[in-house]
Amino acid sequence: MMQEKNPHSSQMKRKRLTLIILLVVLATVAVGLYYLISPYVRRGIRRRVIVFYFQNVSEDNSLDPLTYGITLEIKDDLRAVKRAVTGRWSVAKKYLALKTIDEADTRFASVGMDVARALGCQYAVVGEVNRIGNEIEIKATTVNAHTGKRKIHKIARGQEEEIFRLIDDISVQVARSVGGYLTKTEEAEIRRPPTRSLEAFKHFCNGRIASINRRYSDAIRAYLQAITLDRDYLRAYVNLGYTYCYIGDYQRAVKAAQNAAEKHPEDTLGWSTLGYIHNEYEKYSEAEKAYLRGLAINPEDTTILNNIGVNYRDKYRNKKDKGNLDKAIEYFDRGLALDPYDSYLNFNKGGALYDKGLHEEAAKYYKAAYDMLPNYENAHNMRGCCLRKLRKYDEALKEFEEELKYYPDDVQAQYNIGLTYENKGDLVKAEKNCRKAINMNPYYYRAYYALGGLLNDQGKRAEAVEVYKQGIAIEPDYHHFYWALGASLMELGRLEESKKCWETYLKYDSTSEQAHWARVRLKQINAALAGKPPKTP
Repeated sequence: MMQEKNPHSSQMKRKRLTLIILLVVLATVAVGLYYLISPYVRRGIRRRVIVFYFQNVSEDNSLDPLTYGITLEIKDDLRAVKRAVTGRWSVAKKYLALKTIDEADTRFASVGMDVARALGCQYAVVGEVNRIGNEIEIKATTVNAHTGKRKIHKIARGQEEEIFRLIDDISVQVARSVGGYLTKTEEAEIRRPPTRSLEAFKHFCNGRIASINRRYSDAIRAYLQAITLDRDYLRAYVNLGYTYCYIGDYQRAVKAAQNAAEKHPEDTLGWSTLGYIHNEYEKYSEAEKAYLRGLAINPEDTTILNNIGVNYRDKYRNKKDKGNLDKAIEYFDRGLALDPYDSYLNFNKGGALYDKGLHEEAAKYYKAAYDMLPNYENAHNMRGCCLRKLRKYDEALKEFEEELKYYPDDVQAQYNIGLTYENKGDLVKAEKNCRKAINMNPYYYRAYYALGGLLNDQGKRAEAVEVYKQGIAIEPDYHHFYWALGASLMELGRLEESKKCWETYLKYDSTSEQAHWARVRLKQINAALAGKPPKTP
């Protein structure tokens, strides 16, 4: 006898089959979504901060023009990587930093991993560029900043005529190792060569080295040769403009920067350079116009945001307009919102806050600058100045000494040590360090002024007089010397000489409170010289 089919059993089978199909579809979608969004997640969260730290090394440990130029081109390529990564997902902007080192002096190369760890980086990319015979070798190693374990190790090696391909290959591989993938547009930006001519590139590299060594005539000649070979060579025009600026040829500097901007209207670099040149010659309105042209092209160009902030700060320092200082801080903040790890923005915001008298807050930004780049010139020194203003003298001394560790000839740091010991009441150590500053730089007139005051405080007035005179010989327009010298001479009873000092002081300053007391001293001296007893003010 045949059994009837159970309709409920067939229905259950169909439901199970439908559920299986649905699960397969969902799994497929989930896998697809993972591959679609995982690069964003990896870039924005897992990788946290990435530090690229390239150094260039030559066989004799000197600076080779070509390998140095390659290092700089890798730096530009990695900037393109940074724009690609930070431009995709807002979370990434909070965590991504790009640090490329192009220092001629490789003594700071060892701090790369320390910086990576200090910033909480997951990975650091360490690179080298070497010349081996007639070949160029570029290395890049992605390292776990905490364990030291390698993630990738890439080498690109080839003949000189393959330089641009080698640079692009290594940059793309590094980008993929830290970012997961690149779009065709992003890869094309990296693979865009700096110039059509290898010979032009070589001349450009020679110009860079000549400029570093302050052989500016040789640098100008090299950049002009590069431009002759490639009339559209953006960076050759830019560097030519900077070099003319260094030697004081304002007109030619402006012309070179204008050529860069006009030939590459889509690039902010020409406008940024033009703004910098105007700023150097205190033409602040022209500088602002150039920077704003650049920001119209790219409102998120942190270099221009930093530079326009500096322009407003410099305008404040010359005109003493507090509104300009607030405007400077506004631009620094805009830049730091895009890249909180930018050493320049942190340092310059620290400077603006220092100018406003906000020393405690300024100290935080100076520290942020050297946390990201321990050898950031003047950052330790300026944080020390903040701490000295806050009367944290022992901490200030540590900062000045740290500055001298990196820059042993930094006369300002040495001078500041002297001032700090004076604040602590240790006049002997203060005198010793002011004398050290003078030995470092015999033309640093502020050290003479401070030393004279220290000698006066120790009752060594005759010696103080000679020190003040040495300072005046170096900087006769530093009018504070005449006040101090006049007071010392008056104490020694050398009234005729003292009288001349007060009279000279009043030529520089006739309105301040000190000017009032200078006139009081003059009346006392005139009375004494006339045989009348001086009156106590």
